[in-house]
Amino acid sequence: MFIASQPQLIRPHEIARLVTAIPSTDADGLLTNRVVGTISVNDINPFLRFDELRYTTNRPITTDFSAQPKRGFESLTYMLAGQLRYRDTAGNSGTIAAGGARWTTAGSGIRHAETPTPVEGELQGFHIWLNLPACEKMQSPRHVDIAREDIPGLIYPKSRSEVRVVAGRYHGLMGPIAPPTTQPMILDVRLTPEAEITLPVPESHVGFVYVYEGAMAVEQTLINRGQAGILDDGNVLTLVAGALPCRAMVLTARMLHEPIARHGPFVMNTHEEIKQAFTDHQQNLF
Repeated sequence: MFIASQPQLIRPHEIARLVTAIPSTDADGLLTNRVVGTISVNDINPFLRFDELRYTTNRPITTDFSAQPKRGFESLTYMLAGQLRYRDTAGNSGTIAAGGARWTTAGSGIRHAETPTPVEGELQGFHIWLNLPACEKMQSPRHVDIAREDIPGLIYPKSRSEVRVVAGRYHGLMGPIAPPTTQPMILDVRLTPEAEITLPVPESHVGFVYVYEGAMAVEQTLINRGQAGILDDGNVLTLVAGALPCRAMVLTARMLHEPIARHGPFVMNTHEEIKQAFTDHQQNLF
C-alpha cells in the first residue's frame, strides 16, 4: 500500500535571546567584538568562540598572535577587509586576503601565529571556533586555504541581496567547508534596504545570527549592529532589512551531545585530557 509522505511543517526561527558583543581593544587599536566564549555565553554548542576583528585607523599594527597552541577543535578565519598572514608548526604559511578564508583542524595539536595587516587602513574579519566530537579530537592537524573566488554566492536579481556560502549548502550551492559531524552552515548575508530573505535551516541545527552592519529583524526581534540573536527551534530563518543596507553572519550546526572540558586553547572531554594537552605542549609534541 502506498502511503504519501507528509509535507514538512514550516517552523520559523525566532530569537530566544539577544546578546551584545563584548568589545576589547589592544594597544594598536585592533578591536575584538566577542559574542561566544564569554562569561555570559560560554558556548552555543558546538560553537565555542565567535570574534569579530575590526581596525579602521591608519597606524600600522604590530600585534602578532604568535605561538598559540590549539587542540581538540576546528577554527575558521574569514576576512572581509585587509589581510591576515599566518604560519604554523605543520609547515603551512600564507595570507588570507579580503573575501577569503582559512579552515584549520587543530586535532591532536598545532601551534600557529597570525599577523593582521590592514589594507588602506581597514581590516575586518571573523574568528570562529567549532568543537570536534571525542572520536575526532586527536586526528592529525590539517588546514584548507580558501580564496575569495572559491566561496560561492547567490545574488537575488530583484533586491540585489546576496548570500555567500562559506560552509554547508544553500539553494544548490556547496560551500568549500564541510565537516561531516557538525555539518555547519555558515553564511554571509547582505540585504539591501527593505529586502527580505528566508533561509532553510536543518531541523537538527542550533545557532545564531550576528549583525555586523546596520540592523535587521528576525520575526519581531530587531538585531542591531554588534548584537547576536540566538535562535530557538525551527527550520526556516527569515531576515528582514530596514531602511538601510545591512549584513550579518548566520551560523548553525549540529549540536554535540558530549561533555566539554576547556582551558584556554585546549578543548577536550575530560579534565585529565586537558592536563595531558598541557603536558604535551610543554614537551613540544605539537
